[in-house]
Amino acid sequence: MTKKLLFAIVAVIAFAFTVSSCIKGESGPAENYIQDYFTVDGIYPTYTLYSDHGYTVYLTSESVSQLPGGKGFDGHKRVNLLLSYTDENVIESDKDVIIRNAVIQSGQYMDEKDPLTIEQANGQKQLEEDSLFIVETLFYDTQYGVRIAPWVGAKQYINIPCYAGYAYDGKGVYPTFNLTYDPATFKENEAEVTFLYNRHCAKTYNSIYYQAFETTFPMASIIRQVPGSDSVVVTINTKGKEPVKVKMGRF
Repeated sequence: MTKKLLFAIVAVIAFAFTVSSCIKGESGPAENYIQDYFTVDGIYPTYTLYSDHGYTVYLTSESVSQLPGGKGFDGHKRVNLLLSYTDENVIESDKDVIIRNAVIQSGQYMDEKDPLTIEQANGQKQLEEDSLFIVETLFYDTQYGVRIAPWVGAKQYINIPCYAGYAYDGKGVYPTFNLTYDPATFKENEAEVTFLYNRHCAKTYNSIYYQAFETTFPMASIIRQVPGSDSVVVTINTKGKEPVKVKMGRF
């Protein structure tokens, strides 16, 4: 039931954009800390990290080389990171905030999935009734009282959190979350997608435990198919719950 970790997770506030700083000491300039979700661009060993809050980060080469496996981010595109940096490495302009020479303190890869067309979902039997379960909520609340609802990430990713059950039979069975769409239903600057949740057990199975999950989906190829030229309102449908709408810009 665990996700792939970059480093040991420390006690930080999930998703809530946080910044803190330490008092300058004898060892050097003040060190700041920031946690956020990022879209990863580039290949090993040179990456650009685009924050979901609109700033850009470049890591030190040492930080990249210390990622587990020796392959950098190894193809992963979405990640939640706690970073440290110093004020002297921050460049601000009217268009962007850039942080250079940032160091990864801890982090976690997101569960990444490519959206499925209706035909693909049917071919994989994702739409059969015994595969469709109902999430408890299409959001979750952190221990700090922050509610995490579906949000748009950097570079046209849609991120869908939920509170849902998983089966346990000696060990946890990680559920499957998918997103499906039908371009024939798209309207002017509007698109509908459907969030699918498969618990991989019988619906009468009793040994179920609950936790928060997050899944991220690239939307660029879908947005290109939506007619119009303005931002796209994406309606997220899921079985048994009210739809949720988010707005996504075009490139």
